[in-house]
Amino acid sequence: MYNKKRKGINFDSKAMKTTIKVNIAGYSFTVEEDAYFELEKYLSGIRESFSRDGNAEEIVRDIEERIAELLNERCSCGTPVGINAIMEICGRIGRPEELAEEKETQGQNVRQGKRLYRDTENRVIGGVCSGLGIYFNTDKVLFRLIFIAAFIILFTFVSGSFFCMSSALVYICLWIAMPAARTVEDKCRMKGKPISLSSFRDTPSSVSISSEAKEIRNSPAGRTAGRIIMSLSGIIMTITGFAGLLSLIFIQKVPELARLRIDRHIMDWGTLDAHEMLGRDIITDQVFWWFIITVIGIFCIWMLYNGIRFIFDLKPPSWKPGAVLFVLWIISILATVTWVLLQVSAALPSIMA
Repeated sequence: MYNKKRKGINFDSKAMKTTIKVNIAGYSFTVEEDAYFELEKYLSGIRESFSRDGNAEEIVRDIEERIAELLNERCSCGTPVGINAIMEICGRIGRPEELAEEKETQGQNVRQGKRLYRDTENRVIGGVCSGLGIYFNTDKVLFRLIFIAAFIILFTFVSGSFFCMSSALVYICLWIAMPAARTVEDKCRMKGKPISLSSFRDTPSSVSISSEAKEIRNSPAGRTAGRIIMSLSGIIMTITGFAGLLSLIFIQKVPELARLRIDRHIMDWGTLDAHEMLGRDIITDQVFWWFIITVIGIFCIWMLYNGIRFIFDLKPPSWKPGAVLFVLWIISILATVTWVLLQVSAALPSIMA
């Protein structure tokens, strides 16, 4: 709600005006002094006009939320709100006496003004069940249980993947068909409140696919699913990294095994040509395998680090060890390739001869 108590007074030397920090519907704004008194006057008039109404506090709260929405649209963070902005917003909403007259002339049947919306404030995924619960004046949990029970029953007793997913398809279709209650007007229409919102002249803006995707990610179900995926990915990365580090013990034996294999090849097929000699020198060189151990070791440590971070949802420190390990891994790969190229260039005269 609107907090009429001054949070603090700052002197803006550039505009030569006193600014006041206020809280409106949970949002903090910096308002110029004359705009502050104009807004206080407007809200006092609203309270006075609806003082005899049993829903006065709810009506005033809805108007305060609408004022906060319009201020967020007009003013960037930290920009002082001037009196012109306040007067324009009050004009768009309507004078207190106009709102009171419209309230009195409106029919008392609340259900007539009720419309079907998705309730994004109490959603688990998209707010479909919560919106249905509000529209039919029923507990939203009942609709959630219906969708879950339909999925389980179809999965248990009906064959075919299409029928098993039919409840999910119905939910998705309702998600697409039902608009989200984003503005104060939408929320009032969704709940069928007796206040008339015809003086709120703004129409809901179109919602892009990206904002819908963001809504899905930020929903409780989306956050839970994301957390599960992150945990599973962390477990897989941790196991892979740990197994990779263990494999480094056996990599140290590779040069000796390769040397035995090549000696047996020479015994069976005779001496090697120049190309085969180059390959033998590289594969049996202990330096080459230390480069390989470095490349694999850094990568496995990077996997372990990120796996543990994903499992426990840890924030990376400021010096970004994951990025440092990745850079070191790239450097180790380049160093390995450089060493191999040097060995090849040194052997080129004998190969070309």
